[in-house]
Amino acid sequence: MKKTYSLFHINTSFSSIDRRNLRNVISKCYWPLLDLVEYNNYKISIEASGKSILDINNIDPQWVKKLKSLIKDKKCEFIGSGYSQIISPGIPYKINYKNLVYGNEIYKKFLNYRPQIALINEQAFSNSLIRIYKKFFKAIIIDHLNHPYFESDNQEPQILKDNCNNKIPVIWSNSISFQRFQRYIFGDIKFEDYLEYFNNYKKIFFCLYSSDVEIFDFRPKGSKSERPLSNGEWIKIRNLYEYLIQNKKVNFIFFRDILKKINKKNIINVTSIVNPTIVKKQKKYNINRWLVAGKNNLELNTLCFNAYNSIKNQKKSKKNLIRLCELWGSDFRTFSTISKIRYFHRNIRKLINYKKIKNENSFFEMKNLLKKKPNNLVEDNNYISFKNSIYSIKINKKKGLTIDSFLDYSIGKQKLFGTIKQGTFKKSLFENDFFSTHYTILDKSTLKRYSGLHQNKVKIYSTKNQICFRSSQKIKKKSICHKEIILNTKKSELIINYRIKNLSSIYTRLNFITFDPTCFNKQNFFISSYLGDKIPEIFNLTDKKFNHGSFVENVGSLVTSNNSIPSSDGKIIIGDDQKQLHFKIDQNLSSLVPFIEYEKKSKSHLLRLYFSAKESDEISSDGYFKQLKASIKINVKNKYEKNKVRNSIN
Repeated sequence: MKKTYSLFHINTSFSSIDRRNLRNVISKCYWPLLDLVEYNNYKISIEASGKSILDINNIDPQWVKKLKSLIKDKKCEFIGSGYSQIISPGIPYKINYKNLVYGNEIYKKFLNYRPQIALINEQAFSNSLIRIYKKFFKAIIIDHLNHPYFESDNQEPQILKDNCNNKIPVIWSNSISFQRFQRYIFGDIKFEDYLEYFNNYKKIFFCLYSSDVEIFDFRPKGSKSERPLSNGEWIKIRNLYEYLIQNKKVNFIFFRDILKKINKKNIINVTSIVNPTIVKKQKKYNINRWLVAGKNNLELNTLCFNAYNSIKNQKKSKKNLIRLCELWGSDFRTFSTISKIRYFHRNIRKLINYKKIKNENSFFEMKNLLKKKPNNLVEDNNYISFKNSIYSIKINKKKGLTIDSFLDYSIGKQKLFGTIKQGTFKKSLFENDFFSTHYTILDKSTLKRYSGLHQNKVKIYSTKNQICFRSSQKIKKKSICHKEIILNTKKSELIINYRIKNLSSIYTRLNFITFDPTCFNKQNFFISSYLGDKIPEIFNLTDKKFNHGSFVENVGSLVTSNNSIPSSDGKIIIGDDQKQLHFKIDQNLSSLVPFIEYEKKSKSHLLRLYFSAKESDEISSDGYFKQLKASIKINVKNKYEKNKVRNSIN
């Protein structure tokens, strides 16, 4: 018999359910779930955020009392998740940590229970979460379908390990299984079809269900509303469970029972630079869904960073941090209702104090035009070159103020990044020009791609320690991009700023950096970024070709990206054991998301870093920015003590 387990996910913040409908949801969905648990022995597990427990208690405290009683009587197992359903790999460590603290406080207060197992929110996982979650839980649950190394349907529990030897047991949920379950309950497939799928699954552990409660005998307005509502779906669920147990096809177990079966030698690492994060369901889902896709997710996340930077140092900040955990919830970022979006904006602005937010980078502030060019600034029809004792830079005026080359003399005479020109290497390894510090924008109405690689008038400004090159580039009729490159004349540092007005796009990607393939030692090459923890993750390159910004094929919707390498504190480092480039996103202007493109060539390679402000998926393929501001600072360092970072984690 299959060792079968199931989890019902309660979410009062469900994106397309307004608060005024919660009483109806409790009646039609949450009470039938407890009835299913109370009057049967199906070993069902229930997961809910702390906020969901609070919301239900405010409307129907008897439901919470009943759940507490069922947990005490061991009729059901309660699974935790935190106060709010946040997307942890893209959110600062303090919020991730406090979200679990506040969630456990509510579980203890209302349920008199501290869960030992946690469902990862939206099952959006990075290795950084291992170190955080192991402080609160004995195991976590994530979806095995998007696990990049799982080629079989084996769902045996395993041990997840990060690169610093932090470990936590994982129990797998299963997207295919829960979708088949839903389709049968909704009447999309017959019982015989579902039973065939069930019987064909030959492995020992089987996750029968691991998804939403709010979709049975109720239809939220949104992607699941296409199916007509037919009453009696909870009866159908009970009958399915009863059939499986009466016909001795299953041995129902709780998640905690699975922990006893884990082979401690079965250790895996589930992420890599190709897939820095994994999420639930099919390939069309990836973490950019909540970071830069949707209708306005860049704006929502940027406002959350504004709020975080306003309150993070407050001594008495618990109330504000709880509210920010709520507003950073994933459900504001998918099929959210108009009233929920209004609620978000009304409350997020109460947390923001713009006086406490520092504009890290000079942003279109220089007013003094350079009247007399210094000797180390040379300009001709094609290029502007600047050189001092620290570095040299060459800027292409005819290609949209792109950087042709940047050299740091403390590192050597090779350029760190710039333009790789067509035919640079033998055998035409690079068939095209690959520029640096340009953008690509895909217009929805015409499907035309704009890159700004044309000549514009350049104005030069200066202050005591800075030189600024500024140009304006017309994208289409009503849209224009203002761009500036600011050089620090005292150290190896530059800032690239963008201000784009009236932009409507399918995707918007800024500041491509093309690394010189001959400059870095590939054997010691690394990419470092923060993915939800207070210390960074370190990735090594692979021989596998990948591009986080490649379209996802064979899906019904336009999905313009497949992954990213989130930077929860805005920093990303690329380099080797002798040198590296430090990139810092000004998240108070725009919480851009870094993407990597890599392709191994014969005796060489192509490596590019770029930053996304907008991607598309089935939620929305069009984003509008009345004014998009973005800033990226680049610093050059000639040492990075990678081992010290790793050792500090343990």
